[in-house]
Amino acid sequence: MDKVYFLPRLLYFFLLFAMAACSQERASNVASEPQAVAVPEKAAALTADTVIMRYWRGYDFHDEVNITNPDKGEQSLVNFINLFPSSSPDVVSRSIKSMLSDAQQVPAALDFFIKQYEKYLYDPNSPVRNDVYYIPVLEFTLDSMQLDELEKVRTANRLTLLRKNLPGETAADFSYVLGNGDRGQLSKLSSPLTVLFFYEPGCSHCEEAIQQLEQQPYINKAIEDKSLAFLAVYPFGGKDIWKAYQSHIPDKWINGFDEQGKVVKKGLYDLKATPTIFLLDADKKVILKDVDVVQLLGYFGLR
Repeated sequence: MDKVYFLPRLLYFFLLFAMAACSQERASNVASEPQAVAVPEKAAALTADTVIMRYWRGYDFHDEVNITNPDKGEQSLVNFINLFPSSSPDVVSRSIKSMLSDAQQVPAALDFFIKQYEKYLYDPNSPVRNDVYYIPVLEFTLDSMQLDELEKVRTANRLTLLRKNLPGETAADFSYVLGNGDRGQLSKLSSPLTVLFFYEPGCSHCEEAIQQLEQQPYINKAIEDKSLAFLAVYPFGGKDIWKAYQSHIPDKWINGFDEQGKVVKKGLYDLKATPTIFLLDADKKVILKDVDVVQLLGYFGLR
């Protein structure tokens, strides 16, 4: 294999356990902070796309050590994921599918990497979860692997959910009821930006996120100036539970209840964990999908 040199570490892994989400599909054992990223020598002379597409060149999927040793296979995958933001989603998708196609020669290796992709890109407790990057994994699984009927249905359903509300697409519209009995609709909010914050009463991580966001002067001022709407929604049913929890939601926020239960029943959003946070533009197109507080604040240049 080519000689390697190292780039900076993946910073968000420091937040792995602090930002773990309240999840209906609670996952465990998310790996600890990765080491430095290894990329080919003379990478500065290569485009980001080339680096990603060549990343797995020469990797020995037949070597069992590359699976059993976390510093080998798992670390290599973490470093690979760390390179994704430097390239386009299309190139990332092609590189993932190419890598999995190579790994498919060794069933144990393919199974290992499929599970690692799920842990890092789909697990709600992973700070680098990303639906756009996980979609190619599911597409490859559905198209190239021998699945039984139940696995096909489960994979296809998950893929359908992930393809909804992607960045650049218009967020699924829904209506909600307010504490005073008035009704509102997501698409009717007129602010240049909208934070859509799905929460669940009693979720400790929701409460932490609410506290962090409420303490941000920039966020509060933007809401007051009407340059930002902050819509908090309880989507899981139980109107009495929602009413009893209203004092926990900041007064400046719009606190809505999905009285018709459409968000969950119709699968309008993939709510695998709470809080689930979106940032939308004036036309309700998705800017950020399913991000944590750190990523949301980062968009505004806040820490």
